[in-house]
Amino acid sequence: MFKKEKMITVAVVGMAMLMLAGGASAIMTADDLEAKKAERDAKKADIQADREAKKEEIEAKKEDRATQRCEQIKEKTRSRIEKFEGNNKYHQKNFNLIKQNIEEIVALFKEAGLNTANLESYLAVLETKLAKLYADHAAFIVALETSEGVSCDNIESEIKGKFKIAKQEGEDIKADIIDVKNYYKDTIRPELISLKKEYLEATGIDSEEEGDEDVEEPKKEKAENPIE
Repeated sequence: MFKKEKMITVAVVGMAMLMLAGGASAIMTADDLEAKKAERDAKKADIQADREAKKEEIEAKKEDRATQRCEQIKEKTRSRIEKFEGNNKYHQKNFNLIKQNIEEIVALFKEAGLNTANLESYLAVLETKLAKLYADHAAFIVALETSEGVSCDNIESEIKGKFKIAKQEGEDIKADIIDVKNYYKDTIRPELISLKKEYLEATGIDSEEEGDEDVEEPKKEKAENPIE
């Protein structure tokens, strides 16, 4: 009996010791969990910070690309303006030389007593057509130049509207050049040829001696459109 009670006492003491040990273990685990939670929170904060840094880096790259694109568009626009300013000078020089030659021929024929009324009226019409061409050239340049002032924030959308207007101006220029060339070919040149024959007959100058030279025709250069 005594032996049995002793065994029960040992068992109770053992259980008590286990419970005490378990309690100590439970206290340590709570501290560990708190430390692990803090560690996880720190890692989450680091990950979030990395994400924010990468996001800022991506946004910075986007802004750089947008700025580069904006500068490329503006540079291309400036090149177009310079190109068409050159074309304008070329056409003015070419057509003004033709007009000057016709004026000299009119003076020569009038001095010979020929009736140059038709040719003079044709010359006046030519001057009107040339004035329109030069005005359209100037309007085209202005339309392009306004696109240079477009904000980089909305350049892709805004530049389209500006170029649409400029494209129409470019089409007007092409039509003007064709009109001038056709007017010279179909109206002025036949009158020059007719008056030249009268001049040769009136002066008695041999056509071979005088030569078959005529007023230089407008050069057949393709009128380019910078918006295409």
